[in-house]
Amino acid sequence: MHSGGGEADAAVFEELFAEHGRAVLAYALRRCPNPSDAEDAVAETFTVAWRRRTRVPPGGEARPWLYGVCRRVIANQRRGEARRWRLLGRLTQHEPAIRTNATEGSGRSGPAIEALGQLRGDDQELLRLVAWEGLSHGEIATVLGITPNAVAIRLHRARHRFEAEFHGSIERDLKGRGHSRTSAQ
Repeated sequence: MHSGGGEADAAVFEELFAEHGRAVLAYALRRCPNPSDAEDAVAETFTVAWRRRTRVPPGGEARPWLYGVCRRVIANQRRGEARRWRLLGRLTQHEPAIRTNATEGSGRSGPAIEALGQLRGDDQELLRLVAWEGLSHGEIATVLGITPNAVAIRLHRARHRFEAEFHGSIERDLKGRGHSRTSAQ
């Protein structure tokens, strides 16, 4: 999106929002603990896009760029929330539990979601960008601010860690029901 001045900028920005607003909202909803936080993140994302409208890449490159902005906005929200909780803890001498896992309390369940929730945040983000957002390595590189080669390496490792967690989750589930993989064979 390049600056053409006044009304032209507004028209191009409206087109950017119309084309990518729903995708950015879906991205944020899958990462925020509640819909209002996701809406706030989208609003801030497009505020940043407006302020930096001369830097928004054209065409299909805009969506990954917007995801990258939204990712940083959500990270800022989480840091701000963590700071508020720490302050509240100091004020009340009681630190409440802070939810750090975006899959907790989301209504999602099952071995895959459990396994995803056990991974580090950066592994979760990589796998979500592939599975939920359907991005290519190049687009993920734009979101994360790394090279496509680094994406491939990190994604390979994240998939292996996910697979190990997934199998462990299934084993725990079977043991909880009084079964084991060996007794089922």
